[in-house]
Amino acid sequence: MADTMLAPSTLKLYSDNLAQFFEELYDFCCNVVDLDGKTVIVAGLDGDYLRKSFGSVLDIIPLADTVTKLTARCELCNKRAFFTFRKTSETETELIGGADMYMLVCRQHYVNG
Repeated sequence: MADTMLAPSTLKLYSDNLAQFFEELYDFCCNVVDLDGKTVIVAGLDGDYLRKSFGSVLDIIPLADTVTKLTARCELCNKRAFFTFRKTSETETELIGGADMYMLVCRQHYVNG
């Protein structure tokens, strides 16, 4: 994917909001920031529905000048939601879906299922 995602020389900023699916994220960020002098804003999931590292989002944290972790609101109690709860019995890591398959939940609701 990285060879098709080159940051044109006219850009000053590059942004990606599905970073967990970008297979060459680390190398891309190194090249665009260190060699091209661009600003890169990366947004993506850092964990999957099992709370395991997802993609290489966590791998680029050492490259970052700043890191801001955003959260949503738990769909059950409105507390801060840190986790994604999968509502289906599917087990593959990459399962594309929306509210029919996933729910944003706080720690208490994730642990209690």
